[in-house]
Amino acid sequence: MPPRRRPGVQPPPPPPPPVRGPPSICLAPTPIPNLPDPADYNITPGDASPTQHKGNKRNQK
Repeated sequence: MPPRRRPGVQPPPPPPPPVRGPPSICLAPTPIPNLPDPADYNITPGDASPTQHKGNKRNQK
């Protein structure tokens, strides 16, 4: 059973979740660099050459 709370007393805040390594580095860089390339490749087959050339020019810059 959960302990009874006194009226007007806030329960203690829950402990923060354990963080293994820097979360921002693990979450952000991996999807962000990988997303643009597959998106361009997925778009290029439908539009054929024009978008491929645009994508290549963007990548060269």
